[in-house]
Amino acid sequence: MRSPWAGPFVAALLVCCEREPARPAAPQLTAAAVREAAGKLTLCKTTEDELRRALGPPFRDGRIAAGRVASWTPAGNDAAHYLAVLLRDGLVVDVYFDAPSEVPWNPADRCPR
Repeated sequence: MRSPWAGPFVAALLVCCEREPARPAAPQLTAAAVREAAGKLTLCKTTEDELRRALGPPFRDGRIAAGRVASWTPAGNDAAHYLAVLLRDGLVVDVYFDAPSEVPWNPADRCPR
C-alpha cells in the first residue's frame, strides 16, 4: 500500500535539493584597466565611485591612521600595477601607483579643504 504522503514528500525533497544555476564569474581586473584608471585619476577631483565603476570593488578597503585607503590589484596579484588611494569623504586626496615596493607610501591629504 502506498502512503498518501509519498508523492508530496518526494516532490518537496527534490525542490530542496535543486542546485542554484551557476553564476558567471566576475571579470578579472587586468593590469591594463588599473593602468588606464590610474592615468585618468586626478587628485582632488576623482571620486571613489568613479574608481569603483572603472575597476569594481577594491581589493582592500581599510584605514591608515585616520584616513581611509582603498586599493586595487590586478588578477594574479600583480604588485607592479597596484593602485592605492587615500580618500576623504569619497574624494581621492592621494595616490600610490606603479612604484617599486621598496618605496614607502606615507599617505597624506594633498587637497585643500
